[in-house]
Amino acid sequence: MQPSMESRMDKRASKSDMNAASFDTIKDEMRACIAAAAGPPRYGDKIKTMIARAAAVLEITPRRARSLWERDAKRIDATEYLAIRERVRALQQKAEAIHERNAQTREAINRTRARLVGRGAGEAVGSPDRVGHVAREDGRGADER
Repeated sequence: MQPSMESRMDKRASKSDMNAASFDTIKDEMRACIAAAAGPPRYGDKIKTMIARAAAVLEITPRRARSLWERDAKRIDATEYLAIRERVRALQQKAEAIHERNAQTREAINRTRARLVGRGAGEAVGSPDRVGHVAREDGRGADER
């Protein structure tokens, strides 16, 4: 028993709908990649500037970046898709590493402050009268001449 012509058409239509849906998902992901590569908007930035910045970071042409941003791309090769995703992933890892390093620096500063305050030297370190005080050989400070 052969399937009817209508059921074959339904299968084709559903397959193309599925491909269209997945291609829309890929377009959405590429737009997000362009936005991530552009970074946070700077004061006075226009969309064109941000797209050009993203294109430079992703090593694609500004026209291609714009077509991905506007979801106008007719096709996206797998190699291009994977390369863009990998570059964005590397950018995110770099940003996370910087964030982690900043957190460690803040921790070290807080530990040092706590140690200095515990010694009672917290006031002396930050007081303006201690800044620039240098002892001379004759025992007088730099201020005492």
